[in-house]
Amino acid sequence: MVLKTYQKFQIGNYGLAFSHTFATGVSTGILHGTGAASYGEDYSLWAKIASMEIHQHIQAAQQMWNHPLFLPATIMQHHLIRSDYFCTVVLCNMFTDMQQQLGTTRSGRLYRTEGESSLATDAPVPQAKDSLRDLTIQMNSLMHELIEFCAVSNWQHACLKHLGDILTEIEDANQCSIYNNAMRLTLQRLLVLAESLRRGNNATREHGQADMNILYSLISQVDNRLNARMAAASSHDIAAMKTLAFLTTLFSPGTFIASLFSTSIFD
Repeated sequence: MVLKTYQKFQIGNYGLAFSHTFATGVSTGILHGTGAASYGEDYSLWAKIASMEIHQHIQAAQQMWNHPLFLPATIMQHHLIRSDYFCTVVLCNMFTDMQQQLGTTRSGRLYRTEGESSLATDAPVPQAKDSLRDLTIQMNSLMHELIEFCAVSNWQHACLKHLGDILTEIEDANQCSIYNNAMRLTLQRLLVLAESLRRGNNATREHGQADMNILYSLISQVDNRLNARMAAASSHDIAAMKTLAFLTTLFSPGTFIASLFSTSIFD
């Protein structure tokens, strides 16, 4: 059996190829992938490489070594622990920083911790547009990360359900193990964690879409402010032309007025 984890450099790029002999209760596995024995070149969130952490998980549960699903369950546990930390801590902190810039960090928070928007929307239009453009790029990048990790949590949930189905087939084939109940409890615990992570990622993505709408609204307000200034400038020009026409009527001779208003500028 081959188990290839969802490839994200923030979590790890590794897979497991393993086999199990029911007669002897021995499992043989190979951990492979560029992220199994090396750190990411541009990412150093984790203190240890993936293979060392997985080895520690294996050493901590020696009584389960004879179970055929021990190795894939260990891989899924490691992948879930990393995903849970990255999504609920690192990614959520990045998202909160974006909300702080938008000024949308009030929902569900104490009033004394409310954030004010740091966007220069009241600044001159060119400066406001630069500020909004930078935030739009950051928000779009973050939304793509959220979409990717929603796919990661969906894969984890589906994979754990599949491992549960395999465990049922093992039990139905009378390949019983004294640790089948313990393995089922482990898979159920991991499945609950995967479901919680999936719901959290989906909720964060929906909040991000709502914040994107707010960002687009701010961009529209800046554009409307520019249009209002252009309209005000046009009204000033019209008022100046009316004043010129009025003064010309008062102080210029009639023949000059007639010749002036017959020009093409007043067509």
